[in-house]
Amino acid sequence: MTEFAIPKRASVEDLKDILKAYYIEGAHTEAVSTDSVEATADMGDKVGRQTNFLTSVELISKEGRKRKLTEDGESVAEALMGGNETLAKSLMREVLNEWDFTDKIKGFVRMQEPDPVEKNRIMEYISANASSTDTRGRKTLIQLLVWADILNKKEEGYVLSDHHGDGVDKDNNNSESESSPSNTDTETEQVEERVIEKEVKSEPTEPREFSINIDVTASDDPADVESVIMAAKRALQRDVDQDNEE
Repeated sequence: MTEFAIPKRASVEDLKDILKAYYIEGAHTEAVSTDSVEATADMGDKVGRQTNFLTSVELISKEGRKRKLTEDGESVAEALMGGNETLAKSLMREVLNEWDFTDKIKGFVRMQEPDPVEKNRIMEYISANASSTDTRGRKTLIQLLVWADILNKKEEGYVLSDHHGDGVDKDNNNSESESSPSNTDTETEQVEERVIEKEVKSEPTEPREFSINIDVTASDDPADVESVIMAAKRALQRDVDQDNEE
């Protein structure tokens, strides 16, 4: 059975400070020694104790006796350095959702739905699958999953968050929905242009001009607008054909 690495005698804040210390030491560009990161973080050997966990979730990589931030680790560290907690949480959620142990923990919690799972039960589950039974480390892992919005803490216990399967939030990058007024206006204009561009056939020596006024609002369904316009065109074409026959 796979034994997963977990944090050791460190808090979530400690883990965040360690990632920032790696970044400050330049670990996003080259491998650095743990000693230099320990000096920057001012945490002593606590930095080294997190190596296995941070490597397991692929936030740092080992290069001999030195360590380097991975691409994901660099992104999380940059967000933390910039004080963008929301972005850091989203990035960490994406990282943790790629970790096999997160899937196992989510599966354990999901089996109890809709009832929340007590903290002690999750702690026991972590102990059964982790390489360490460190009490603080197990608590920190649960807190990290809550911080990353994978688990949601309730009064009775823990449940899966609504965002447990999401990665980086993309709400700000989404385009307007198809039902938004601006898009509806654009679609309506395109319908009208397609109709106007189509010429009504008539005798070359007797050119005719026709005008059709149709009230359209932004709330109207473009498909309905096009249907009305096309119906008016067909009626107009029938009148033209009848005039030509006469």
